[in-house]
Amino acid sequence: MLQYLAPVFQFCLGLFVFHEAMPAERWAGFALVWLALAVLTWDALRTARNGRTALRSARDRAATGNTDVTIAPQSAETTAQRG
Repeated sequence: MLQYLAPVFQFCLGLFVFHEAMPAERWAGFALVWLALAVLTWDALRTARNGRTALRSARDRAATGNTDVTIAPQSAETTAQRG
């Protein structure tokens, strides 16, 4: 979490305390970086949630003795990409 907060504090310090000039190019750069961080964070949270769901369902199957794994059918588009 500190990896996200330290640059924010430095940005605020430079902008509000030291009154650094912020041309449009710099704002665009910051916007791109923060957009990338938002996408990265969203993907990490989504992946973690999917992993927890898969682990929970595997744990439930093991507890009930059901070891059959259901595999979702592949779409024609996915099959065509492999071929």
